[in-house]
Amino acid sequence: MSNASAQLKVHDDGDVTMGTLIADTDDYVAQVESDTRVFKVQSTGTGGWGYGMLVLTENNDTKGIVMKKGSTENAVWYGDGDIVCPDLYETSDARLKTNVNPIKESLDKILRLNPVTYELNSKVKEGIKEINLGFIAQEVEKILPEVVRIHEGDIRGINYGRLVALLVDGIKEQQIIIEDIKAQLAHLNALTSVSYDSPIQTATKNESILGQNVPNPGLRSTTIPVFIDVNTSKSVLCFYDLTGKQILKKEISGRGQQNIQVSIDDFSAGKYFYSLVIDGQDVDTKSLLLLD
Repeated sequence: MSNASAQLKVHDDGDVTMGTLIADTDDYVAQVESDTRVFKVQSTGTGGWGYGMLVLTENNDTKGIVMKKGSTENAVWYGDGDIVCPDLYETSDARLKTNVNPIKESLDKILRLNPVTYELNSKVKEGIKEINLGFIAQEVEKILPEVVRIHEGDIRGINYGRLVALLVDGIKEQQIIIEDIKAQLAHLNALTSVSYDSPIQTATKNESILGQNVPNPGLRSTTIPVFIDVNTSKSVLCFYDLTGKQILKKEISGRGQQNIQVSIDDFSAGKYFYSLVIDGQDVDTKSLLLLD
């Protein structure tokens, strides 16, 4: 077919003319071109048909593809690759899935991820200063290969949406740990409900008593209530780490009910033990939890 005034022509050799441009190679079925934009529908050239669309824009802020409902722009694809739309949904229906299993060791994987800030090379070359937040795909691939895809040119991309499931499961794991710690603290506090604001109630006979430090967990300093027998010659508070190594010793000079202030600035966060030693003999030992 041919007509000098036609806007669309299908030629005898299969070429299609739209406007003034003829796509005369086997790669293109149709092509429309202007000074600043190109639209192409391509075949795969491998026997089966596949279609691709190429839209070139002159500026980053140019709208390359726009989807409208009436006069409302519902989705816009800009020249710099940004896509703007009111909502984005991924297919996630249970009827489309099989071999559904819970995620394992989420918290460990999260802790191994390395969030970074970065700038894109393409925008740096254009003089655009834009800081982004994210991950390096090659690093993520070693931890979560299921969220990384390799595209043409060996360029890797991350499906950030899939990380949401990992983060939710990690929070659930962390909450279990928190609840366990809270239960342990409640148990410790129930065992040692002595307040340093009131005297320790002694037994019927005069004997030395070691109270639980307050507060527990402690921060940079703590108070330990003690009752020292009046017949005591020497009383000492000794502090130990988890290996049993003594890391602090504090002598007690007075007798009777006392509140011993202990500075623990040099201790790192963790669990410790302290003992009341009377005339060379251990009277009692209690644990101390120290927070950062």
